[in-house]
Amino acid sequence: MKLSFRKAKYFDGKLSHGLVSLLTSRVITNIAAGFFGVFLPIFLYDELFDRNITLVVLYYLASQALYLIFLPIGARFLNKFGFRHSLQLSTVCGASYYLGLRLLTPDTVHVVVPFLVIIITIWRILYWVPYHVDFAKFSGKRNRGKTVGLMQSIFSLTGVIAPVAAGFIITKFGYDTLFVAGVVIYIASLIPYATIPRTKERFAWGYFQTWKKLFKKKHIGTTLAFVADGAEAVVGMIIWPIFIFLVLKGDYMKVGSISSAVVLITMTMQLFMGKYADKRPKKAMLKIGTVLYAIIWIGKIFILTFFHIFIADMFHKFSKIFLRIPFDAVTYEIAADQGHYVDEFTVLHEMAVSMGRILMHVSIIVLVCVFSLTLKWVFILAAVASLTFNMIYFEVTEKKA
Repeated sequence: MKLSFRKAKYFDGKLSHGLVSLLTSRVITNIAAGFFGVFLPIFLYDELFDRNITLVVLYYLASQALYLIFLPIGARFLNKFGFRHSLQLSTVCGASYYLGLRLLTPDTVHVVVPFLVIIITIWRILYWVPYHVDFAKFSGKRNRGKTVGLMQSIFSLTGVIAPVAAGFIITKFGYDTLFVAGVVIYIASLIPYATIPRTKERFAWGYFQTWKKLFKKKHIGTTLAFVADGAEAVVGMIIWPIFIFLVLKGDYMKVGSISSAVVLITMTMQLFMGKYADKRPKKAMLKIGTVLYAIIWIGKIFILTFFHIFIADMFHKFSKIFLRIPFDAVTYEIAADQGHYVDEFTVLHEMAVSMGRILMHVSIIVLVCVFSLTLKWVFILAAVASLTFNMIYFEVTEKKA
């Protein structure tokens, strides 16, 4: 299975064979993940942890903490195993994770949750470093923004169908059927990996050397930007779906439908902005995106109805185009500029993102449990994190503007 955009006029020249294979597999995994993206935190919150938000956050916190601790060790393992084999094995781990979710009940939680935390940690180590390194190496600078824009648009297209389909499946057949369907699709992503070229990169740093590099003063700008990226993602992927679920009083079809409708409206803009990002200064786009994104996070505090959710989410996804495309494109540009240190940079990037997620998880627990605030006040933290994305230019302003 291959996507048919290799020779599309949208791009300046052809995309590399390796990039097409990598992105094809990514699209397939995203379809499977789309079944769970909105509903997994809701499942944990409503079905498993008896609407205890602290337990939901602790679940995600545990896996992120393990990822941060073991990533430098895992990167050394990738030297021997190889990136292509790592991506293939990650598919097995991902499928095992979703199968494990199917076994998750209040009675099995003490056995299954530790397994899920360990398997998702292994998946992240096997997947994200090879994926980001290969993307940086296979994508050309002239098409990097376009490629990011196209991928986000394709993700949006799958996001139009997946949430509604997931809501329908849950309503009619329950979560078990949803998990099985997702696993079958996820396993299909193995096929394109067979044609990905081998990437000859070796992670050269030791464990403590990696931590020292992460906190090096020279890289403080990019580190803070990636920390902010991880922190904001926690609110968007965990807190926002649960907040919608509560506002809509547990209507799964409405949750899925509203996600699909918003995505459909903003999808075409992602293609346009991806092409625009390769021709215009990305710094200006990012500034606009971060300000808009922060403002809308604050606005979400005042949401009360279905219509409010629709309007807020529509504007949020629109502003995300201005933020995400330039930010991701610049991230891959910096990675590509590292030469043979691209995998070392990618490990630092992943560690910083994980740190941001851990900090946000802890902050949520403090706000909700210690200060007894409602979930909507977490949106203020997301707004602050959004503005911090601009720190990626702290050390590369002249070279990357």
